[in-house]
Amino acid sequence: VYNELNKQTARILPDGRIETKVYDANGLLIKATDFNEHVTGFSYDDVNAPGRLHNREFFDSNSLYDSDDPNVTYHYRYDNLGRKTYVDVNDQGDEVAYHYYYNQEGQIYQLDSPQGYIRYGFYDNTGRKASVFTPTAPTDDDETYYDKTEYGYDELGRLEWAQLSEANDVPRTDEITYYSYSSVGSLEQVAYPNNTTTYTYDNLNRLTDVNIYDNSGLFASYAYELAADGTRTAVAESVWNGVDYNDTIVNW
Repeated sequence: VYNELNKQTARILPDGRIETKVYDANGLLIKATDFNEHVTGFSYDDVNAPGRLHNREFFDSNSLYDSDDPNVTYHYRYDNLGRKTYVDVNDQGDEVAYHYYYNQEGQIYQLDSPQGYIRYGFYDNTGRKASVFTPTAPTDDDETYYDKTEYGYDELGRLEWAQLSEANDVPRTDEITYYSYSSVGSLEQVAYPNNTTTYTYDNLNRLTDVNIYDNSGLFASYAYELAADGTRTAVAESVWNGVDYNDTIVNW
């Protein structure tokens, strides 16, 4: 169901359950109720930046929404360029915060969270992610070690490899994943350190087969049947159990 602004207001499942969405006069989503009658409320910064999300609240029921008693609340703050800098999460009195930091090019270079921080590196002049640093558990002397993951790209800007180059500050060379693509740009193969996954497509570039190989050979395969419109109608699964393959066909 859609309103006069062509925004979806409802979806109805065959069993009668309904998902609804309510918008304000400006067309902004202010309330969403899912098929299980859980409610999400949205409020916006109408003074400083109309349309910018200010709060997002989650309720277990419509009655809790009506009484303004959320289970979880997300509160957002922004800098003078409109970039998200702070998210406060209140889970029934338990509060945690996330901080976002940007470089001169406007890219996120660090995210602080209760679990620690993640620091991003970027290639010059491209903005593509080059590396990610994540702290690991401190040692007994409170010295913190880090994992470092690096990324490389092909001449078309597609991810070509990802490598865990340091683990606990110790250099690694064996944890690298390679990505390859077809002539039309579809992901064709992912070679992980301990297995390889291949993807096959039909002449309309729709995924038809996924095969997973380990050091012993074919470990699992998934063959999809497609309707004329491309919708998947069935999958034939074959998984090696150490002795033989377990074959299963699932129809949708």
